[in-house]
Amino acid sequence: MVPVTIRRMAILVALSLCGGLFPPCPVCPALAADRPEVEREIRNLLDRVSECYKKRDVRGLMTFFAPVPDLVTLGANPANSAVGHAETGAVFQRYFDQVKRVDRCYCRPYGIATAGDVAWFAGDLSMSIDFGAGLVSVDGRYTAVVRKIKGRWLFVQSHFSLPAARPAPARR
Repeated sequence: MVPVTIRRMAILVALSLCGGLFPPCPVCPALAADRPEVEREIRNLLDRVSECYKKRDVRGLMTFFAPVPDLVTLGANPANSAVGHAETGAVFQRYFDQVKRVDRCYCRPYGIATAGDVAWFAGDLSMSIDFGAGLVSVDGRYTAVVRKIKGRWLFVQSHFSLPAARPAPARR
């Protein structure tokens, strides 16, 4: 048996995600590239969320989250996770109370997939945040599910995480 290295696995995953390894599945949802208006709407949503984040505008930010009891937001630590619209707003408020300034907030989705009134995506998130001791760069990853409700794409699930630290090289 040939051992699968992390690099080989990454190449296989990248090829399969790009459609270069497996043929398209006829029952899988269409990528938003097939629906450019959906991709444009969701990228616009991410830009508007980023603007609210930079302004530390909790009220504005919460207009992009579905007002449903099963809304789930997961942050990089348990204190930044919530279930429900009100609890999610409270988490953002506590977080922004600690932040002096957000200089940069940029979301870059890898791809956007859709099925009817639901879309999901994952990507990189890059921010510069000042907690009072100067700007700190925070680079992480996110996944999200949005649903079109009354003509607007709204988050029903979001998850932000920081990449795991690389282990120190082994000593010989």
